Amino acid sequence: MDFFRKSLKKFWSKIHKDPEDLTSKIQPINKFEQILISSSPEEYKKAAVDYPTKLRPCDLYYLYTKPFDCSKDKSTSREHFTNFAHLLEILSLPPRTKILDVACGPGWLCEFLARSGYNVTGIDISSDLIQIAKERIEAIKFGPEEGKPPEVRFLAQYLKQLNREENFL
Repeated sequence: MDFFRKSLKKFWSKIHKDPEDLTSKIQPINKFEQILISSSPEEYKKAAVDYPTKLRPCDLYYLYTKPFDCSKDKSTSREHFTNFAHLLEILSLPPRTKILDVACGPGWLCEFLARSGYNVTGIDISSDLIQIAKERIEAIKFGPEEGKPPEVRFLAQYLKQLNREENFL
């Protein structure tokens, strides 16, 4: 556990000047995301499940294209890829490491990790988001191994329901 704390702090310090100031970086984008951040656990779970149904068409489209943003300067895309490059560099995980992406949403981090050669499982309580994640992966023709698309397993369930015998990073 200490390794992960040190790694995350090192990662955070690479992308932000103040590694202790994590919570001030979280800014809700819209009213619905404000509900997600400030709700009770039960309200949060319901909001997380309903999230895709509350989005405008342009925001729903972004779930399929994330982390590639539609802005002219592509600053969000650039920031995401830079952050993940730092994360992979710091963790230095061997290929095929089993990684669990909790609250994977539309699966864009799962896609990134699978394309980087890791054995990825994504879990989310929203079956709609899991469906989008599956569609994203199924659309990829070429993965890290020649002639094979990336392999990612997606589970639409609560983390508490996950088989505890599986070992993930």
